[in-house]
Amino acid sequence: MATEQKEDAGADQTEICRTAIKQEASSTVFEAKWLRMKQVTYRHGNEQRSWDMVERTTKHCDVDGVDVFAIVRYVDKPAHAIFILNYRPPVDQYVLEFPAGLIDPHETLEEAALRELKEETGYIGQISKAAVSPILRVDPWKSNESGRIVMVDVDGDDERNVNPVQSLEADEDIQVVLLRLDTLKEDIDRLVQDGNGRFGVDMKIYCFALGMQLSTFLPTN
Repeated sequence: MATEQKEDAGADQTEICRTAIKQEASSTVFEAKWLRMKQVTYRHGNEQRSWDMVERTTKHCDVDGVDVFAIVRYVDKPAHAIFILNYRPPVDQYVLEFPAGLIDPHETLEEAALRELKEETGYIGQISKAAVSPILRVDPWKSNESGRIVMVDVDGDDERNVNPVQSLEADEDIQVVLLRLDTLKEDIDRLVQDGNGRFGVDMKIYCFALGMQLSTFLPTN
């Protein structure tokens, strides 16, 4: 009986997605160096509606940017994930994020990932076998921004990664944070608590940490 309920729910969702909704036009309201604000007109059935949105002005390929999920592995200690604390003026906080950035013209996704990792954290890695995510929507309620997550393996015992040196731009204020994978959610919660309001967390990272924690409750067979 439970299986039948799941199948019915799936069928209902498919029908919802077939509703005739389509974007018809868009116009630019304001444009700055990095962002463009637009008003979109779309049709929902017989009704015409409008929506305010923003988009990046720097898109060169099928996505705007790349997030780097880098795991540092050592011979004699637990694996760590590489994060950054990046000051974000809109929220006036240092936000825990994946190393990330825009993709330069004529640059592949993988090249951008390794470059951003090196610039923002100093670490040198190689693309993981898990490789690249599908196109992911960042905040689709207000933007058409999209990105991909690239998995990178980092050899923590490589002499180049023993004392990594960042290559930051003048307007960047980024601190590197390494957190153990096996205690990730607890360490993030502690970081935020100890920060007394100075630190925020990117939702992608907290969802990943929750997934790691929940996986410990799942059956192994």
